[in-house]
Amino acid sequence: MTVAAVLAATASAASAHGLGYALTHGTIDLSLRPRYEIVQQPGKKQARAFTLRTLLGYETGSYEHLRVLLQLINVAGLVNDYNSLLNHKTQYPVIPDAAATNVNQAYLSYSGLPATTVRAGRQIIVLNNGRFVGNVDFRQNMQTFDAVSLANHGLRHLALYAAYSWRIKDILNALVPARVTLLNASYSFAPKSVASVYSYTYENRAHTIIPGAAGCDVPGGPGVCNSETAGIRVAGQAPVTRGLRILYDADYAHQSPAGGGSALIHANYYHAGGGLGLGPAFVRVDEEAMGSNGAGTYGFQTPLATKHLFNGWAEVFLVTPPAGLRSSYVTVGGRLLGARLMARYYRFQAYHTSERYGHEWDLSAIYPFRPGLVAGVQYADYRADQYAVNTRAAWMFVSYHY
Repeated sequence: MTVAAVLAATASAASAHGLGYALTHGTIDLSLRPRYEIVQQPGKKQARAFTLRTLLGYETGSYEHLRVLLQLINVAGLVNDYNSLLNHKTQYPVIPDAAATNVNQAYLSYSGLPATTVRAGRQIIVLNNGRFVGNVDFRQNMQTFDAVSLANHGLRHLALYAAYSWRIKDILNALVPARVTLLNASYSFAPKSVASVYSYTYENRAHTIIPGAAGCDVPGGPGVCNSETAGIRVAGQAPVTRGLRILYDADYAHQSPAGGGSALIHANYYHAGGGLGLGPAFVRVDEEAMGSNGAGTYGFQTPLATKHLFNGWAEVFLVTPPAGLRSSYVTVGGRLLGARLMARYYRFQAYHTSERYGHEWDLSAIYPFRPGLVAGVQYADYRADQYAVNTRAAWMFVSYHY
């Protein structure tokens, strides 16, 4: 029996048994992630954070095509020698993993329309590779959205997605009033190859500055960084011979002001990358440009992105400098004795002036002990030329999912 048939049979059984059966025959989800993080910067004490993230959720069975999911999140600080952006420990570098307890997800989903799922409530949203919209899962407090969303797969190879969000739970556990619209259409034109077009609008509707909220280095109130981003992405891989494949990515986007955003907000984004993969091993070269406006006073921003994954794990460029950012990087990866290994080297410079910002090494080793249990160590080393300061960071973690 196929997975689809099993799910259909389960849903039918739940409906046949009634609402009580659906409520009591759901799925429990438990995730634990203890992590020890160190960050070093000149002029500050070494930051040390030992935190534990716990996610506990329950999703009901289906009743009349309806399901309810509730997921709670707790982040506990066991070693707290760091600046969380909320604890006023400014003698340390920033590690934005504040102790917190909250509702991470709570939504009602409906799947009674053909090939369509509608969700209403607090939910995780990740679109494409997370470059523009993501859940920032690297941070212990992830980003989720109070939103209504619709996902449709009714046409062959075509996935349509639309969402409206009125509030964001950010990585500091703050609830940011917002007006966010997300539109995405993705077409699978070949196996493991997808072309996407999208339009994302971000508006911060808070009346005061909220620590950790998306910034853009433009003077003004909370809404000065409000923007609309529209673009296209093509990404995938193509087989050459048995085991050998070509890897490729290409992106273009334009950013403009929205909802009271500054008139300075006009910038382009480009990304092109490619490489070769052989079994679990790969090597690739990428060039990314977070452009600036003509005066070099606004750099392309990604306020809803999983930013840690891009432009270096040292997180020096979470906010793009006003003169923009050009990053050139090489990545190699593979497996050794069961461990997933990766190394990446970046060169950073300004987009508007070509001023050299710095360079960075990122290293990672992750070992899967069994399904649902992995452990890893990661390291980032940013060396400043003419932007920010030298920053070293290291992480040791275990991730357990039941």
